[in-house]
Amino acid sequence: MNIYSLDQVVNIARTHSVIYQKLYAQLKPQASYELKHLPVLTNEQLMEFVHEEEPDFVFANGNTHGLIFESSASTGKAKVTLFGRDEWDTHTRLLASQHWKNGLLKENDRLTNLCASAYLSYRIVHSVVERFPGKISEVPLGCDYDYGYIYGVITKYRSNVLAGVNSTFLGLAHHMTSRGLVNHEVERLLGGGELLYGAQLEVIRRAFPNAEIVSFMFGTTETGALGYSEPGDALNEFSVLEGACIVELIDEVTGLRIEAPGQVGKCVATSLTRIAAPAIRIDTGDYACWVEKTPGKRKLRVIGRKFPFAHEFQGVQFNETDVFELIRYLDDKAPVTRLQLQIHDDRLEVIVSLLDGHQITRDDLSSIILNSLLVQLPEFAAHAQVIHCRLKDFAYFSEATRRKGRLIFDRRSS
Repeated sequence: MNIYSLDQVVNIARTHSVIYQKLYAQLKPQASYELKHLPVLTNEQLMEFVHEEEPDFVFANGNTHGLIFESSASTGKAKVTLFGRDEWDTHTRLLASQHWKNGLLKENDRLTNLCASAYLSYRIVHSVVERFPGKISEVPLGCDYDYGYIYGVITKYRSNVLAGVNSTFLGLAHHMTSRGLVNHEVERLLGGGELLYGAQLEVIRRAFPNAEIVSFMFGTTETGALGYSEPGDALNEFSVLEGACIVELIDEVTGLRIEAPGQVGKCVATSLTRIAAPAIRIDTGDYACWVEKTPGKRKLRVIGRKFPFAHEFQGVQFNETDVFELIRYLDDKAPVTRLQLQIHDDRLEVIVSLLDGHQITRDDLSSIILNSLLVQLPEFAAHAQVIHCRLKDFAYFSEATRRKGRLIFDRRSS
């Protein structure tokens, strides 16, 4: 396994990466670099860099061989990156070893891989299973099948572990409970890709009552693996992969590092394993806070995500971060299982499904959502008459659960 020093990674980036040659244009070469003196590569800068030229533009010149991945486009547009073959081996061996130590994967597990095939998540689960030190089996299924077929495969092979994005678990769980199906054999759901919200966790628990829900890893397409979870961790809590990366939390106003637990900041990451497409002080787009800091181990909680791609309606700009805050506002008011904001030519529609057995009326829900939306985006007050709420059964969203869930859809004619 190859792990580099910060000085080595910076010098490679300055020499071979066009991105960092531009970012560091005003930075004088030094014998040794301190992280705090290096500029942060923001989401906006990264999007601009990787979309202005051909894909090889993001790779380090002269080292363009390995695994090429596109991101899921959760921030507006897909971004492309490259993992060198040695880098990929290092990442997946580190995760396999860590999951072996912490019991996230165990001897004789039978794991069904429900991640979207051809994407990084599918490949990383597969590669970690390949490199796992113990005896383990994988059913490499993916998510592009009818949920009835997926459930049949899980039961046929008696899988005790499922890996996938949280939306897929949610869609599968709804399929099961709507047909009176409950699985008692699955012990662990290794999810990720997005945060669960509202009553979604309850939907999954009804279908898999004996399963512990744990994140498979924390990372991004650009940085690779940054953290891991252990059984017993709260959802979206991760221990940093110390030595293989450096994770910082940065105050969005002051630009200073956050050290105290509980204070939310931007998650900025540096990989010490990646040189084919260097990742130095990249803003991951996630908001997080420290929850534990002990010698040799730091733990963070991911709070939410920044979505720089903005939509506009009636002169008001908003993005998925705003909609996610709307969902947070609804947490103690309505058991939301799915929420989607649709933009039409003449109206905004907030489409919601609620947990089965809820006691709220359609009119009350509409009032709560409109009030919540105006708290989050008061600029919409002048357009309240064109904001409508529709209450739908979860089945309305079923096909949208196969990959990461989007919160905003633009349905306008042009």
